[in-house]
Amino acid sequence: CAVFRNGWTLEAAETVIDAGRDASIVDLLEALRDRSMILGVRDAHGHVRFRMLETLREYAEAKVDGILGADGVRELRHRHARAMLAWAEATGTYDPSIEARARLRADADNVLAAVDWSASQGDVDGALRGLLALESIHASRSPHALRERIERVLTEAPQDDATVVRARIVREALFAQTNPQTTHTTLI
Repeated sequence: CAVFRNGWTLEAAETVIDAGRDASIVDLLEALRDRSMILGVRDAHGHVRFRMLETLREYAEAKVDGILGADGVRELRHRHARAMLAWAEATGTYDPSIEARARLRADADNVLAAVDWSASQGDVDGALRGLLALESIHASRSPHALRERIERVLTEAPQDDATVVRARIVREALFAQTNPQTTHTTLI
């Protein structure tokens, strides 16, 4: 659970966490809840999200690093990034419902953590796809922050990739949205 930021769903935990052969994710989450280490909260749409105090999450993250070692932590972060980016892309790109946007907002910190990890591992395409999936919720709330993140990832991007071109278009649209008196045409 330490890999998640600002909560998670049962589905995300089942995708990301390896509970071992003798346990299920549900059993693991129930054990953590019974020890008051996590809290399950039902959102406005009836979905259960689990939360952990940030200090407990940081402690757990340090413990995971020691238990799994560098390779295990890298694999855990890779599973988290792969799962969160795929989920965000499917939700943010293909589901225009209000409920989908609410779920995307609730997991935005997880998607951003996946974006950052992907970018740090050289997966520019994955990082950009995650940022583009968040466009629908961040373009109106925090366009500057989204644009800055896109800028950082684009510095490492190949020039002719379709995702890169789309990210540049979004970046310029965000610039125009936040600077209506300025014309900015450095699209490519």
